[in-house]
Amino acid sequence: MKIGMFTDTYSPQINGVVTSIISFENELMRQGHEVHIFAPRFPGYKDDGNHIHRFPSVDIFFIEGYRLAIPTLWEIMATIRKLKLDIVHSHDPFPLGLVALRVSRAESIPLVHTYHTLYEEYLHYLPRIIRLRKKRVERISRIYCDRCDLVLSPSERIRELLIKYGVGSRIEVLPTGVDLHEFESLLPGEEEEAQEKKNKDIRLIYVGRVAKEKNIEFLFDVMDKVRSRVPRVVLRVVGGGPELPHLKRVCQESELADIVSFSGFVDRKGVVKELRQSDIFVFSSLTETQGLAILEAMATGLPVVAV
Repeated sequence: MKIGMFTDTYSPQINGVVTSIISFENELMRQGHEVHIFAPRFPGYKDDGNHIHRFPSVDIFFIEGYRLAIPTLWEIMATIRKLKLDIVHSHDPFPLGLVALRVSRAESIPLVHTYHTLYEEYLHYLPRIIRLRKKRVERISRIYCDRCDLVLSPSERIRELLIKYGVGSRIEVLPTGVDLHEFESLLPGEEEEAQEKKNKDIRLIYVGRVAKEKNIEFLFDVMDKVRSRVPRVVLRVVGGGPELPHLKRVCQESELADIVSFSGFVDRKGVVKELRQSDIFVFSSLTETQGLAILEAMATGLPVVAV
């Protein structure tokens, strides 16, 4: 099959949605399908393959690291007609999700949508003048999903939530898988280095976007209580995001700086290395649609403590 994936979130961004899209992209191509990605252009970033189609974009000043695609519809339609797609697959309802919907209708191609994000939990990123109420966001999600031929949910909980929203389209649960090989293979000297760090302290680790909706300050409250009982415990926060400067200040002001450290953005290999050097994975987010970071921690062999 020829599949066109429309997404507002893609490389070089690092987050769970991008990980999921790339995972499905690679597996579908491995099985012999032809996959085309339609995503915003990032200045200075070059793609590896010619199956990735980029649109001009502008920076979204109120959301760090995100860009707004400005597609030219006639150009897209010309490309779509050349590709002769069998499936259109959207990963966001807007703006490229609307383009996917238009392509689907204009060319009579089935539209599949993956519901990756609980959008009502991310409204704090919008300026107050354009911030919607949660009920309005739920309604928009329902309207978009009802225009799709199939909605994919990453978990049973999200499927039930979409039904609660009133979505009438067919919904199937399809979680993102984890490539175990990525977490099993060790580089020379890596095992010794990991063991050395573990011997010094009990290392807790959080991996993910450093953002308000991830509830990371809850982990700081827990660390403040735990260290009185477990003197050798430390917390490593792996990832970047808009809350990073604020959380660093919180640590300094609460005297947690000696037991909490931050890595900032790291690549996939860096994430795996950080996980291997840790003892326990901790996760406090209440806004996950699947919690891919938890599965990746388990794939590394770590026990997980999550809210």
